[in-house]
Amino acid sequence: MKLHRQVLLPVLVAYVAVPLFAQSQLRVGAAKVSITPPESFFPYPQADRGFVDVHDPIYARAIVVDDGSSQVATVAIDFRHVPHNTDLPKAISEATGIPADHIMVNATHDHDTPRLDNPTQEGEAEPKFSEWINLVQKGAVEATQRAKAALQPARIGYGTGKAYVNVNRDQQMATGLWDIGFNPDRPSDKTVAVIRFEKPTGELITVYANYAVHGVVMYESVTKGKGWQVSGDLPGNTSRYVEEHYGNGVVALFTSGAAGDQEPVYMSVYNQLQPDAHDEGAAGWAILDVQARRLGEEIVRVNEAIKPESTPVRVWAAKSAPTALASASLTTRLRASTP
Repeated sequence: MKLHRQVLLPVLVAYVAVPLFAQSQLRVGAAKVSITPPESFFPYPQADRGFVDVHDPIYARAIVVDDGSSQVATVAIDFRHVPHNTDLPKAISEATGIPADHIMVNATHDHDTPRLDNPTQEGEAEPKFSEWINLVQKGAVEATQRAKAALQPARIGYGTGKAYVNVNRDQQMATGLWDIGFNPDRPSDKTVAVIRFEKPTGELITVYANYAVHGVVMYESVTKGKGWQVSGDLPGNTSRYVEEHYGNGVVALFTSGAAGDQEPVYMSVYNQLQPDAHDEGAAGWAILDVQARRLGEEIVRVNEAIKPESTPVRVWAAKSAPTALASASLTTRLRASTP
């Protein structure tokens, strides 16, 4: 028996004793493709306002992992949620040959993008909706295709750190009712989990990061004219910070942890749901930048401290649906043997 390190995407680590299987060289590829809507897309109506243009680009990012006998893909899109009315794993599978149940599609939970459902108050679909869906699907497929085409020998390593840019949002208001607010006394996971993939020579290929926070720093902040601007918000700008730090085509794929009650510490619209709500407007972009840099700096620090192993790695995937109403979830695992 040999001890195997089991790394789960999204980013959980355990040590288990399992038999050693036939091994082969790990290969990894990563890519990103812009899914930023073109100028002709705007204005895009939503709720009582809508999006007027783009502040910073948004992307589909993909990592493909291959152990010689099996391939898995993890895809992250800068959106609030994965589209309900399109089967992204199926589309990616048909384009790449990777089995659909070996593909995990994540949304970064970025709220600064048009919703991928019916966006109008009247209950009628916005005509540009199909164009939007097609743009997202095309980007996710192309990013995975490019990542697969870029497969190369790699080593894997894992590490964790902490970042203090999230806070529990469950707050009891003066009315006695609980609402979305700011409550540092309630539970909040500060863990930043990072997987590093590098070439056998040590040169970085891609970084996979996981952190529990909503992408809502600029949510419904009126930053231009009387409308909102598309942005990658905290997840997208954190990825951009890491990618710009390393350069050389490094892709930093961000996935959201258990962020149900986790908001950014600072937001452009303060006290969003209360009578005294205040919108910082365009000044909010500085609030976003500071927090994205702080989270990005911690990802870089953790990544630099990781010492990847050269041991063989096995890849496999499993799909499960806990309830009839739950969306099927994919757990992708990378197993690296250690002496």
